[in-house]
Amino acid sequence: MVILAWVLYFVAMCFMPILPWTTCDNSWNTISCIPLFTETDDNATNVTSTATSSNVSGYLATEEFWRYNVLDISTGLEDPGHIRWHLLLATIAAFALVYVCIFKGIESSRIAVYITATAPFILLVLLLAWLMTREGSTDGLMYYITPRWDKVMRFQTWLEAFLQVFYSLGPGWGGLINLSSYNPFHHNWYRDSIIVALADTITSVLCGAVVFAGVGCIAHQTGENVSDVFTTGPGLSFITYPQVIATMPVPHLWAACFFLLLLFLGLDTQFAMIKTVTTGLTDMYPKSLGKKQPLLVFVVLLFSIFLTLPFITRGGIYIFQIIDWYASFFTILAVVSCESIVIGWVFGADRFVANIKEMGTFASHWQLRFMKISWRFLVPFCMLGALIVAMVKFRSPKYGEYEYPEWTNVFGWILALSSSVPVPVVMIYGLMKEKGSLLENTTSDTSNHWENGHRDTVRGGDGTHSCPWGTGNKINASFCELKREMAGSLYKMTECLCILLTVYSLTVLLTCQII
Repeated sequence: MVILAWVLYFVAMCFMPILPWTTCDNSWNTISCIPLFTETDDNATNVTSTATSSNVSGYLATEEFWRYNVLDISTGLEDPGHIRWHLLLATIAAFALVYVCIFKGIESSRIAVYITATAPFILLVLLLAWLMTREGSTDGLMYYITPRWDKVMRFQTWLEAFLQVFYSLGPGWGGLINLSSYNPFHHNWYRDSIIVALADTITSVLCGAVVFAGVGCIAHQTGENVSDVFTTGPGLSFITYPQVIATMPVPHLWAACFFLLLLFLGLDTQFAMIKTVTTGLTDMYPKSLGKKQPLLVFVVLLFSIFLTLPFITRGGIYIFQIIDWYASFFTILAVVSCESIVIGWVFGADRFVANIKEMGTFASHWQLRFMKISWRFLVPFCMLGALIVAMVKFRSPKYGEYEYPEWTNVFGWILALSSSVPVPVVMIYGLMKEKGSLLENTTSDTSNHWENGHRDTVRGGDGTHSCPWGTGNKINASFCELKREMAGSLYKMTECLCILLTVYSLTVLLTCQII
């Protein structure tokens, strides 16, 4: 939500008479601020080309706007400071946007996605077309497509690519499974899987081309190499690209287009994440929450606003870096590793394929065989390998020149484990509630517990339904049978998850000791 707040604030600034990140005569600027342009008698001269060649110390106007206006950044994590009220207003505005788009459930979010998913493609193509008319863009694109074999052979490069796939495609976060669960039972899942993967790949390549073309333009203006200009993290979107936009004709229009593009992408992410949470709560409490979607969405979004408050203080960017460093990467690798092992070995790849065939044989025999090999061997091996290497090569986070205190390592690992530990805890709680000994509950076939009159909640296109097993009440009966079979392996799955997460926790502790 905090990223949406940053983007909305930049969108609002696009309607100022002068783009505030282009000048140094604002209240937040320092004496050493370097403006993007200086007016002469004849024309406007780009100062960025001379700032690096001379021994001028200070930040460019774009970076000062980001550091001293948007963030009003403090000296460190020890100095959190007060809440930035303009960011609080932007957070509330983001809350209102997301709520309006999804408060009625899947139907309202479907309409919103038609806009937020297609508009970025149009804006990306327009940006790339204009950038290709600028000097230096070709250098940036050549840097983008030219392989550097020394980096290709480094495992760290592939680890970063792994992480990017999780951020762009979204496996393991729950959004894909949640949204696809609203499809009809006999929907062509194979076609959709191919379309989603190809669309994600094309979008990623297009975004990369736009980014490197813009960075190439800046490198040409400053006389530097593309590799020296390139930045990572929030600075790319909120420092580097505003600098590119400032050189465009009608910069206000292009700035609005660019930040609207970021806004649409952020809204798509929020739709999926909030919908995943609300759907999970609705499935747990169908009778009390099934017909109260608007209220549930409001409460979840309101709770997310309270969670966002630490991020919009003066020291919020330091907290943001810790969350991004620990809670996202390590957790998602651990969760997906467990998921792949459970599907491939505990529930069983053969049984999973049999369940898939019930929905329709949309893939060939050889394609299904390749999927089974992937679930059993390729995905678990890659995920566990990436997780182990990431821990071995772990380094403490940094933000610019700021070094985090030692206690943040402990805090970060607690965050990383916070979303994994509930799995074995819930498993133990479920075993304690069952009759019989621990051995009986973990080794017996529990499918008989779901026979004869047990009712489970399943979703259809029009909301939440409760159907007895095999009756086909409002949805296909085979879907209920699929859920019954999966429920029969519930405790075996959670037992495996408990063992894997215990190993994961021990690995984390050993890594901390080594560091």
